[in-house]
Amino acid sequence: MFLSGGSSVAMPTLSDRALAVARRVARQAGRLLHSREKDRREISFKGGKGNLVTEMDHASEELILSALRRSFPDHEIVAEESGCHKGKGGRWYVDPLDGTTNYAHGLPIYSVSIAFEYRGRLEAGVIYHPSLDDLWWAQRGKGAFRNRTRLKVSSTTTLGESLVCTGFPYAMKPKLHNLKYFGDFMRKTRAVRRLGSAALDLCWTSAGVYDGFWEMGLSPWDVAAGILLCQEAGATISDFEGGPAHLDGREILVANRDLHRIMLAVLQGRP
Repeated sequence: MFLSGGSSVAMPTLSDRALAVARRVARQAGRLLHSREKDRREISFKGGKGNLVTEMDHASEELILSALRRSFPDHEIVAEESGCHKGKGGRWYVDPLDGTTNYAHGLPIYSVSIAFEYRGRLEAGVIYHPSLDDLWWAQRGKGAFRNRTRLKVSSTTTLGESLVCTGFPYAMKPKLHNLKYFGDFMRKTRAVRRLGSAALDLCWTSAGVYDGFWEMGLSPWDVAAGILLCQEAGATISDFEGGPAHLDGREILVANRDLHRIMLAVLQGRP
């Protein structure tokens, strides 16, 4: 398309349109959650005791899925509560309420996470933190941002000066396994945090608030948007063997290149 002055304006790409929709819808869903934050919760369990789900998980997901279907009716959607909705042309990963246990107890550390994948590559990711009105977003090849501030991972290269974070799966066996890692990092770092939203952990890692992040037992909707944020902010990302971290994998380690190598050694039990 050409303007009268002769300058050209590029037409929005599919990635551009996906990012715009994800930004808008994540805010809408987050504001819905925030407006009901102090209400009494209807709590149920899925996949065993301890894995909570509330009526607001479902309300937020319904809002997001309806909006995505209006804008991209043929696309596949993989959502935490309702599963996989088959489609073609693109795939969306939706976590309507990451940090449900926090939300159910009135702790304002929760988020909405939406990511778009096309032809096997993550193209756009958005995470909205309603309590701080923070919109975290990234687009492949165009950087990662917290509102309007461009993000860059920490430059810390020693464990003793680092603040790292993790989370714990609901299943007891991997939970106990991660307790060992937690103890190892407690002894070697400045401090370890566990706040209950993997999506926000990845946001804060992409911004250099945390120097590194590791976790086990995650699902694609937990990490898709956050992985793109961290990639675009310059992070090194892998599984605990040092190989590629896949969305359908169960382990993730994120840090700058130098600290990643050191954290990987801790996870592998090397000196």
